[in-house]
Amino acid sequence: MLSTADAIQPATLKHVTEVATAYEPGVVGSVVLELFAEVIGGRAEDLGTAGNFFGALIEEMGGQRRGSASHVEAQVSILQWLPTTDPLRIAQDPECGYALALAR
Repeated sequence: MLSTADAIQPATLKHVTEVATAYEPGVVGSVVLELFAEVIGGRAEDLGTAGNFFGALIEEMGGQRRGSASHVEAQVSILQWLPTTDPLRIAQDPECGYALALAR
C-alpha cells in the first residue's frame, strides 16, 4: 500500500481528516485493524492500494456512531489509531508465543 500513498485523491484525504476529528481514535483503530486483517487474510484484494484502503475505512466509519468532538488535530488523532510498536498486535497472537515467552 505504501507505494500507492501518493495517488490518494485529495477528496479521500479530506474525508480521512474528517474521520480523524469526528471519531474516537480507539474506534477508528479497531476498524483499521479489521481492514488490515482482511487484507492480510486475502479476503479483500480490492484494499491493496492506499486509496482503496482509506475509502473502505471512510465507508466503515460512516456506519459508526460519532464520538464527541475532541478538538484534537487530525494528525494527533491518526497517531492514536494504532500503537507505534506492533501496530497489528502480532505479539498478542497465541500462535506467536510472545506472551508465553514473557510469562517465563
